Amino acid sequence: MRRLFFLLALLFACRTRGTPPAPEPPPEEVETPVMETVRQEDLGERVNLPPAALPGGSFVVVTASGRGIVLDVNGNRREIFNVNEPPTAGPVVNGDSVIFGTFYGNLYVFDTIGNLIFKDSLPYPIRGIAVAGIPVIVCDDGRVVGYNDTGRAWVRFAGDNVQTSPSVVSGAFVITTVSGRVLAYDSSGNLLWIYDDAGTLPTNPSALDSLAVVGFPDGKVAFFTSSGYTEINLPSGVIGEITAAGGRAYASTYSGRIFGFTPGGDIGEVYADSLWLPSSPIPGDSGLLVLDGNGKVYLISYDGDLMDTLRLGEGDGWTEPLVMDTLLVAVSRDGKVYVVRVSGFSLRGGWPLFRGNPHRSGTPYP
Repeated sequence: MRRLFFLLALLFACRTRGTPPAPEPPPEEVETPVMETVRQEDLGERVNLPPAALPGGSFVVVTASGRGIVLDVNGNRREIFNVNEPPTAGPVVNGDSVIFGTFYGNLYVFDTIGNLIFKDSLPYPIRGIAVAGIPVIVCDDGRVVGYNDTGRAWVRFAGDNVQTSPSVVSGAFVITTVSGRVLAYDSSGNLLWIYDDAGTLPTNPSALDSLAVVGFPDGKVAFFTSSGYTEINLPSGVIGEITAAGGRAYASTYSGRIFGFTPGGDIGEVYADSLWLPSSPIPGDSGLLVLDGNGKVYLISYDGDLMDTLRLGEGDGWTEPLVMDTLLVAVSRDGKVYVVRVSGFSLRGGWPLFRGNPHRSGTPYP
């Protein structure tokens, strides 16, 4: 009996030792999103102009009633001014100054605390602001005004109605009019060059190296210098501003497709799916950032691969997004603010937008 018990116990032990323990289940892989929302804020009123970056990582939004609100990624919020006028140009941040213009023709310069530094009154709505040594503004009637430390330095007339903002290209202020006149002034107000009948309803001018670049609703893109201009044609009309990096320009179109191109006519489709009212494409080292009219952010590689998307909340239209290092700031026209962290994204330089650059400091970038 004892012998039988011993044999059974030995057999059980052998079977137990011979059966390996069940393997632990592998840890569940958690995919880290390339983009994530890190702050949401409701300003409680409409916003018609894009935000601008302030020194130190905060940004300023000027609401439709003329309130200047400073926010940051940490949840801080403070109002620094309220002019009770609808803004139509800016804001441009130049050093520690916030510059913007209003429908009533008033140009305001505040510091980042909210002190009024300068005010000038003009007879027509202000449509755009650029900075290259001095601030230059354009008005609805085609008036071009350059400023110095004491006030107005010079006044010129573009000769036609202006609904776009100037851009700085190789130190010159480039301006487009509704009839297609494109002209450039230096900081002293001297006319450097002018071309008529380039095309109606041009976009805000931008820059590709030393070339001024302008898009049109019929898909034409023109490249201007003091010695002449050349044209190429995209398959669809240009919407928003043309951006550029690494010797190549990028444009969103009314068809919702995004194209990359060169002055020599090398045109390639970067993204073929139709986005609804896409923003200007923002070039970075890893690809292009685009915000569409439905509040969805796209990160698209230069090869056309969709790397990531992020759906923001509902918004009644969107202003052009702001990029600050790895943060994207999107503001809807009904006053919703979203701050998105984009992992691994860094800006490519050399592409002034109509407000100067992706930080909207009014000057070429970097």
